[in-house]
Amino acid sequence: MIDALLRTSIARRWIVMFLVAAIGALGIWNYQRLPIDAVPDITNVQVQINAKAQGYTPLEIESRITFPIESEMGGIPGLKEFRSISKYGLAQVTAVFEDGTDLYFARQLVNERLQGVRESLPQGVDLEMGPAATGLGEILMYVLEADPDARKADGTPYDATDLRTIQDWTIRPQLRQVPGVSEVDSIGGYAKQFHVLPDPARLLSYGLTLSDIEAALQANNGNIGAGYIETNGEQNLVRVPGRLRGAVREARAVLERVRPDVVVGYGGYVSVPAYLAARRARLPIVVHEQNARPGLGNKVGARYAQRVAVSFPDTPLRNAEYVGLPIRTMISGLDRAAVRDEARAFFGLDPALPTLVVTGGSQGARNINIAIATAARGLGESGIQVLHVVGPKNDVVPQEGVPTYVPVGYVDRMDYALAAADLMVCRAGANSVVEAAAVGVPAVF
Repeated sequence: MIDALLRTSIARRWIVMFLVAAIGALGIWNYQRLPIDAVPDITNVQVQINAKAQGYTPLEIESRITFPIESEMGGIPGLKEFRSISKYGLAQVTAVFEDGTDLYFARQLVNERLQGVRESLPQGVDLEMGPAATGLGEILMYVLEADPDARKADGTPYDATDLRTIQDWTIRPQLRQVPGVSEVDSIGGYAKQFHVLPDPARLLSYGLTLSDIEAALQANNGNIGAGYIETNGEQNLVRVPGRLRGAVREARAVLERVRPDVVVGYGGYVSVPAYLAARRARLPIVVHEQNARPGLGNKVGARYAQRVAVSFPDTPLRNAEYVGLPIRTMISGLDRAAVRDEARAFFGLDPALPTLVVTGGSQGARNINIAIATAARGLGESGIQVLHVVGPKNDVVPQEGVPTYVPVGYVDRMDYALAAADLMVCRAGANSVVEAAAVGVPAVF
């Protein structure tokens, strides 16, 4: 047998060499597509179901949550077995499928069954599927730390709650967009919470219960949709924020304490409760709209105002009177060259360096703030100093350790900011455009 095989191989050696080359090429082709890992994931095809139920004992978890979920999972095509764990406040059911089952098809089948079991579970149970990954899929662990000298916009250092907030609302959403990343788990820190601590004695004196407190909190944070109003070809969406009534009540208390003769509004979210409170108090209302297209606040105020002033002749407000945009005296009479050194010294800037002033105090300037904070070090290396008004409520983390970068939360001397600037970067708000043009500061809007 061996002699015949050898004679045949020698006689037909080209065929043998072709087969060897073909087998070698097939091996190279498979090698390029072979998944290689330092720790191969040998986990079977499984879908994990997690149910959180605060306050339930393991026995209650098993009988009221785990068992109904296991019963509902029965009969799923390709299901091999399932196992469960019942702990205090947590039920975890793992459905294991036959090898070769597509993971996402299995998750779809499990999700369809979960929709049917939700109604049979106790109220308040948080039911969700685990990530499409196993314990061997963990690829990276990192620690988020703040520099000891880093400060928030209000000047206070970062604590564990601030770091957890940055992790949950800034870093985690961006990491989840990376291809191949199915989940990012946050461990440690303190999740930001708002606690209401009732005083039992005062509740008793007012005849209230904890249920009354809970109902009031739910009503205060609810928003009610009310359709839309069509005006001049535009659809203005109408909704009733649950917090509006409380805001009007607080504004009314301020008016009763201050006792003004007139209420003057310039728009913004805070103006709506002020307008409504002034109307209830029978106070005259004056509205001034700075922008060409009015916001919702001044649209509401214009309905109750005795005088409505606008900065542009075509601003669509009821009974509008075109008066232009007034400029503060400190701006209209500003001599930039005369007070430039004084202004830069006021902000701690070098009087000799070119100065970029960035006004990012509004909530809509977040992208501008991020871009400037990121480029601050490079601008400093180019010999340009930056005065960055980040605003008191923006979550941009200013650059630390850059002497040519001066972040401030708020500027009450806008005349000094304009005098210090060789160039300004800001949003194209009417007030910013007019003031920059009035004093002759080059600006990028």
